[in-house]
Amino acid sequence: MEKEVLNKYLEEKYKKAEELRAKKQFKSATALYHEAAAMAAAEGWFEKELEAHYYAGLVRQESNDLSGAIEDFQCALELAIQLGESGNIQTLYITLGFAYAGIADNEEAVKYLAAAANNLDGLDFETAYSTLNTLGVLLSNENKSLEAVQYYQKALMLARVQPDELVAVADTLANLGIAYEKASMLPEAITAIEEYRKILFEAGDTKMREAALLLKRLKHKAGYKD
Repeated sequence: MEKEVLNKYLEEKYKKAEELRAKKQFKSATALYHEAAAMAAAEGWFEKELEAHYYAGLVRQESNDLSGAIEDFQCALELAIQLGESGNIQTLYITLGFAYAGIADNEEAVKYLAAAANNLDGLDFETAYSTLNTLGVLLSNENKSLEAVQYYQKALMLARVQPDELVAVADTLANLGIAYEKASMLPEAITAIEEYRKILFEAGDTKMREAALLLKRLKHKAGYKD
């Protein structure tokens, strides 16, 4: 089949699938994307096979079928690696990381997000920041505090250079302070929480008292005198 004819066939499948998706007929929409993937594979158009599996994964993710979504994203990733498509590989690492986090498979989530974090070039701030911050949260929850600190530090550096991202800076400082404490790095924890408290104070944030109490506890733990 000529590519032009095949592409028209696939576009029709995609259009119908999106109509079904809009009606929340997710299983039918997924089936159409799988038909498109099978047709593309049969014709050796692996870029389109990758695309169809990715779209199928998004539909299954939207319907909360995360295990099914992971299957499709994995198929897409294998194809992206075979084709050497670095942009798609990075996107799929992140997509898989968040999907695995959604089913509480932290080990797999960390594996894929860490792979994506090796090169964040070309990503928008929200995606890059979320990748780094989520890695920090997952590792901190696994009591891998030193590793968590590294990702929180990178997230903080990223947030600091963005205009109008003071909330991200404050949130990361709070997370970083707790990670420092878990890693028994109390002076660093105090410094982070002091800056966090200062930001809240200047913004008139209601969490100011919470930050002050946390700072007091850390200083007491570190043996600081009032």
